[in-house]
Formats: sequence, structure tokens, C-alpha cells
Amino acid sequence: MQGTFINEYVGEVIDEAEANRRLAASRENNVTNFYMMELDKGRIIDAARAANVSRFINHSCSPNLLTEKWLVNGETRIGIFALR
Repeated sequence: MQGTFINEYVGEVIDEAEANRRLAASRENNVTNFYMMELDKGRIIDAARAANVSRFINHSCSPNLLTEKWLVNGETRIGIFALR
């Protein structure tokens, strides 16, 4: 049903410099799968090492899910919700 909460996108919260370092290391090792999502300016969620099943949700030309940023107890969180 539209608007139904599916899951929270979780993982390790890192800064932009660390994200760039990890992406460079991945390129050097021919790793092509990335699980990073911008949390807010300068902070990224990296779900490669610590995550839940939400990291396996793929993007699509015809998506049936969307992400929304929520403020929970003063912390920005990313929820995944149904579009239809």
C-alpha cells in the first residue's frame, strides 16, 4: 500500500573524506558494488560492512519505493516507503 514503511536504510555513518577513500580503494580492487547513501551534507551511510536487508534494494527506471529523510530524536534517519 502506498506510503507503507518498508525498512530503514542503516549502516556505518562516515564522513565524505572516508567515503572517497573507500571508493578509491574499491576502484583499485575492481569492486563495483557500492552501498552508500547520503545522509546529510558531509555524512554518508555506508552499508557495505554493517547493514540490514535494505542495502539490497535496487534502483529502477520504474521504482516502487522511495526514500525519505526523517528526524528521530535529533538524528537524521532514512526510511524506505512504498510508492504503490
